[in-house]
Amino acid sequence: MTQAEMFKDSLPIPLGTRARALEQFAAFLPRAGRDYQNNRNIDLGQGRHSFVSGLSPYVRHRILSEEELVSKVLASHSRSAAFKFVQEIFWRTYWKGWLEHRPAVWERFEVEVQSEYANLKQVPVKNKIFEQAISGSTQIAIFNSWVNELKETGYLHNHARMWFASIWIFTLRLPWQLGADFFYNHLLDGDPASNTLGWRWVAGLQTAGKTYLATESNIRKNAAERLQTIPDSGKGLEGLATQTFEIEDSLTTEEKTPSSSRFADLSPISVKENDAVLVTMEDLSARWLDKVGKHVAIFEKTDERHSEIKKKFREEALKDVKYRIAENSSVDIENIKMFKSACEISSWVEKQGVKDLHSSYIPTGEIRSSLTELPTMLEASGHSFHQHLNDYDQTVWPHCRKGFFQLGKSIDSLIDTLGLDG
Repeated sequence: MTQAEMFKDSLPIPLGTRARALEQFAAFLPRAGRDYQNNRNIDLGQGRHSFVSGLSPYVRHRILSEEELVSKVLASHSRSAAFKFVQEIFWRTYWKGWLEHRPAVWERFEVEVQSEYANLKQVPVKNKIFEQAISGSTQIAIFNSWVNELKETGYLHNHARMWFASIWIFTLRLPWQLGADFFYNHLLDGDPASNTLGWRWVAGLQTAGKTYLATESNIRKNAAERLQTIPDSGKGLEGLATQTFEIEDSLTTEEKTPSSSRFADLSPISVKENDAVLVTMEDLSARWLDKVGKHVAIFEKTDERHSEIKKKFREEALKDVKYRIAENSSVDIENIKMFKSACEISSWVEKQGVKDLHSSYIPTGEIRSSLTELPTMLEASGHSFHQHLNDYDQTVWPHCRKGFFQLGKSIDSLIDTLGLDG
């Protein structure tokens, strides 16, 4: 069955598919140069984000790879014209690499989220403000507009995300961890790195002493058209915080110190006839399709806290990759199995009589946390788990140990090294 047959009764093409991603990329490509560079900071409002690509959910899950985007954009635009778009792609890579050097940041965040929810229940006034914030019923009309858009679409303009986080932290005085968790549960492109670290940056924790303050003038300048669509759009803007305050960072110096880890087994991917392949939401790219043997497992991570639109996107994406593997390999679709736990995967490997299990490198985050015990389980039954870091991450991540400046000044040389110049 082809992808077209699979979705013949669905119009438009389901959101979480590579076909939809390619369609959207093709429509945006002519605007990826100067147009994006000049207008990318403008939030026009829900359904009107014509100045940005909207491709981030596909890049986050590597339905579209970073290399693919950079290469195709540079084939259509000069480096100077496409500089801002390419830089934004490298920003996402930077956050991912930065966190990979410091996995304790994510581990501490997971613990603090639960702690802050528990604390919230002990302070009724604070809990009321929180409920108003997540329901979009604050006194700040444009904030409410962003809440509604996030819930309805799983997306917010990047500039709006910074304003939202700043208002959440410094005006509403809510814990940044809960705001980051709210984002993560709704954003289709939410990943542990860019989401968590972006919120830390706004709060003044990522770059010590450097906070981000949402101001009325900046919002009116870059969200003017959005404001016009909101009844009583000025309501509450005058009440925005005019200054930030210091937030104590719970992380130790050691936890924020980059590790020297090589991240993964960097040997070339070689899947033998009696090996198995594991696919996760962290990498749904086509790069694995020619590496697949007869045995394929897909890890289907579920989280009841995720919004319905996020659950649907992930469901569509996993279904799509399953059919793409079947179309492009010798694997029968009936033999591509989906599992919800490390225990299920380990049992399946043993029953199939395969030797080893291979996957793309699983970076720090919820999926890795869910599969922590998998290597030990496999080893106990005489099997090995091999994760393979792709050339792009292997090349770029060493530049992500410090601030973005270190990576930013190397982008041109990295493009050359990776052969991405069109």
